[in-house]
Amino acid sequence: MALENGGGMRYLRWLDELRLRSAFGVSGQQPGPVDALRYLSPITSSVLGGDQPAVTLAGLGNEALKPERSQEFETGFDAGFVHSRANVQVTYYNKRTTDALIQRVLPGSLGATVSRIENVGVVTNTGVEVSFNGRLIDLSNAAFDLNVEVSRNKNKLVDLGGLPPITGFGYQNRVGYPLFGLWWPRMTSYSDANKNGIIEPSEVQVSADPQFGGSSVPTRTLSFTPTITLYKRLTFSGLLDRRAGFVNLNANEWFQCVPTQNCRAINDPSASLEDQAKAIAGGTGLGAYLEDASFWKLRELSMSYAIPERYLARGGVRSASLRLTARNLGLWSNFKSWDPEIATQGNDAAVYNFVQLTPPRIWTVRMTLGF
Repeated sequence: MALENGGGMRYLRWLDELRLRSAFGVSGQQPGPVDALRYLSPITSSVLGGDQPAVTLAGLGNEALKPERSQEFETGFDAGFVHSRANVQVTYYNKRTTDALIQRVLPGSLGATVSRIENVGVVTNTGVEVSFNGRLIDLSNAAFDLNVEVSRNKNKLVDLGGLPPITGFGYQNRVGYPLFGLWWPRMTSYSDANKNGIIEPSEVQVSADPQFGGSSVPTRTLSFTPTITLYKRLTFSGLLDRRAGFVNLNANEWFQCVPTQNCRAINDPSASLEDQAKAIAGGTGLGAYLEDASFWKLRELSMSYAIPERYLARGGVRSASLRLTARNLGLWSNFKSWDPEIATQGNDAAVYNFVQLTPPRIWTVRMTLGF
């Protein structure tokens, strides 16, 4: 539904257009082509000292297997203001997935394959997205445009059909928590009981079981893209980005302090008590090195210049522009390793920050010619 202000709504003269929208949809995801089938795989077996052809059970199958089903409701509005110089888009979405395809681990007493795909999961995913773009200054020889993007997302595992949590190295899919949240034994407390300025093993407490540390992906985002245009030829633009609401495991510091015993917390008595305690707790509680990974990044700055046509009379060139771009210019974060956005992930493992360098600063110059 769309409303346009032709001047009749005097009390809303600043509003040019308001468009309300809503949608609902259902989709599915098919299981793999052989997930529902019981099948065998050929092998070579040794019988009486000789190799003989044989078969082994490769897939247990599941005759009741059906597609994963997702339904999503979305609503929002688009609005234009001040003669369409400013526009706002707001979207709310709510997605629910049922009969989720889950790799269920089977008891070894079955004497068959270790797992099979089953329809046992229910997952919800909700969020809000807001976008603003507008020309805030519009003069004959100068203009200022600004684009702002904001989002917030939350996902949760609602049901696992009575199955125990699905776990891996440093992560769990547990009912009531985000998918692939980070779970590690964590340092629960520490104190310099004897007041000697040095944390000792007896002064550190670590949880016996893994504890939830936080989401492994950002749950809140914010970005600013300003653009300044001068004399309709010279343009400056940039991108400032914010990611928040997630954690990362600082495995770089853990590796230096725990396995190799080569960090300040181990060798310098003046190191902070917290860092000393983490170095002790890290032996059994890697979660001591879980850190808030929220950050600001200045991802890009650029300058472009459209060369006047009077300089392009030769060679059949009709237009030309020169552009200078710099990327990965700045990072602001309380994360103590190189870059909280960098993550290592192996098979069946949670994300962690380890031995990967931050993206390099890149400068590029480009000329574009039109004929």
